[in-house]
Amino acid sequence: MSKVKDVLYDYDDEVYFSFDGKDYTGTIEIIDRFGYFFDNSEPYYDVYMKDSNILVKHVPQSIIRKVD
Repeated sequence: MSKVKDVLYDYDDEVYFSFDGKDYTGTIEIIDRFGYFFDNSEPYYDVYMKDSNILVKHVPQSIIRKVD
């Protein structure tokens, strides 16, 4: 496996990200520490959005920010 950037977020961290002009908030449920099949250049996360009961898969670390 290749070396990737350090993981910045942990399980159950509350985070937000923007995609396609919309903002989303949720908690980290799964950490793909070594990226995923199509891109292993950075960690990816699966974020659970409780309000809409949706698990968003493969969110790149570079667009995630931690909720203060």
